[in-house]
Amino acid sequence: MKRILFFLAVASVSTLSAQISLSESFETTPNAAKGFTIEGFSSSGTPSGCTGKALSKNFYSSTSNAKNTIIYNSAGSNGGQLNVAFKYKHPRFGTTAAVNGTLKVEYSVDNGEYQLLDSIELKTNEQFCQSYTKVIPQDAVPAGKNFNLKITGTYVGGDFYIVVDEMVITQNAPTLGIGAGKKNRTSLYPNPVINNIYLTDYRNAGQMIITDFSGRTIQKVSNPQAATDVSKLKSGNYIVTVISKTGTQQSFKISKK
Repeated sequence: MKRILFFLAVASVSTLSAQISLSESFETTPNAAKGFTIEGFSSSGTPSGCTGKALSKNFYSSTSNAKNTIIYNSAGSNGGQLNVAFKYKHPRFGTTAAVNGTLKVEYSVDNGEYQLLDSIELKTNEQFCQSYTKVIPQDAVPAGKNFNLKITGTYVGGDFYIVVDEMVITQNAPTLGIGAGKKNRTSLYPNPVINNIYLTDYRNAGQMIITDFSGRTIQKVSNPQAATDVSKLKSGNYIVTVISKTGTQQSFKISKK
């Protein structure tokens, strides 16, 4: 019995300390067993990757926009800060072709709505690898939830490649909640917002109040969670005030699309 309890305790600690960790060089096209769903892109040495092969796709006509995505799915978030990094480039095909497209980076929690991290305009002939890095704050992907990262290539004009290589995703150990007398590190994202506001350090939030610039209350949420639905707000600018359970306040200006 003692041995059984011991192993259960170890398993429990292991589950609680689980965290997202990925290092993928794309020397071959990864599959679902590695947590990936790849459409349009494939592992290739033409053009060369940043190190060896990479995921790449030639964008040369409007038909290039049919499902060109790289999706990574991971279960077992520990709730800590996520650090996302990969390398990319967008060289032209041939010596005179134009480069005109976008590279969109998004993420979602538990296969929910994707939230925009960045939309990168591709306008120049870039033959050398660029580094993309992004920090997703603690509690944005709560403990026990799964995490999806999606990279989408979109064609506007020209004839060019999009190359994605050396993806690394790491997760920090979560820090303890912020108590009374400590600096409040709550933040909101994304901004502009489309459907959901995500609140970091939400466990210490007692109330969220959304007002217009005249001071009129538009929406009030008690004990807000990590995500708050604001899809019914009209397009425009608002003030979001977060009141902690200890009475401290923080205000943020947001734009609703």
